[in-house]
Amino acid sequence: MKVVVVPKFILPMGYGLTLYKLVLVRKDSQDLPYVIAHESKHVEQWTRIGFFKFPYLYIKECVAKGYWENKYEMEARYYGRMNRDKYMEYMK
Repeated sequence: MKVVVVPKFILPMGYGLTLYKLVLVRKDSQDLPYVIAHESKHVEQWTRIGFFKFPYLYIKECVAKGYWENKYEMEARYYGRMNRDKYMEYMK
């Protein structure tokens, strides 16, 4: 996983974005360790489910249930809450 910290104009709609093993996070995030932990779960989902299959299933889930009830987002939010301390090194 490669984490790149970017300015707000790169990610105006959210605090993190995962593109396979590349994670973009906004530097103005108030809880950077949480955002990175959350996005790292998406990296795991993408590699476990498949390069083409995961984005398809993610979008399908968003269309069917919405962003907040998307099972992949719910799993990532839980992982972010439970594992944010593992990513404190990014606060340096």
